[in-house]
Amino acid sequence: SAKIKELEVENSQLKNQIEILKDEGAYMRKQVETLSRAQREAEMARDSTQKFANEVVTVNEQLVATLKDSKRKIRKDKEKRHSRQHDREEDHRIRSAYQTVPQPEKDNEIFLTLG
Repeated sequence: SAKIKELEVENSQLKNQIEILKDEGAYMRKQVETLSRAQREAEMARDSTQKFANEVVTVNEQLVATLKDSKRKIRKDKEKRHSRQHDREEDHRIRSAYQTVPQPEKDNEIFLTLG
């Protein structure tokens, strides 16, 4: 009878340990699910971040290309303006030089009118 009582106590203790292990197992399964979900979310965030980084690189490359193109256009416009200014100065110099050269036909007209 004492042996039966001892076995019943031991059986009860084992049942309690089984329940505790079941609870711990359920807790661990939930932790694994949480970790798996967190890992999936981290992978999605990584992929999203990588996609965004690629887009930033693409936009940056486009901006650099646009900037280089704009600089090139500005340089060409500046060269054109400088060239036109130089042409105007050259034209003015030629006109000024032409106006200072004696022009006999005009001088004759003056004498004819005076005479």
